[in-house]
Amino acid sequence: MVGSKNINLDISLVMAVHYEVSLKAFDKSIKSIFKQNNIPKEILIIFDGEIASDVEECISKYISLYANIKILKMKNNSGLAKALNLGILNSTHSLVARLDPDDEVLSNRFL
Repeated sequence: MVGSKNINLDISLVMAVHYEVSLKAFDKSIKSIFKQNNIPKEILIIFDGEIASDVEECISKYISLYANIKILKMKNNSGLAKALNLGILNSTHSLVARLDPDDEVLSNRFL
């Protein structure tokens, strides 16, 4: 449980990040996930090669707050499709949602 919210949805959420991802956009995107009333049980963040140190620090902060975040790292930047496929292959739930690191989740996405 996160505050009064439930980490209760049998959904894996996958998000690929790369070196051009903005810290401001990424932080807004992650915050929007945890503003939901129902939160996916698994959030997979895939590093598509190297990422900016400020974004990596932000991810580490969220990992320390939320046990449902997992990291997968690709050694080289291989593109969005390969990064998302890695996330899907490593997901533990039969339902998978995807989110770009510069998107915000609407309040009723995970009903």
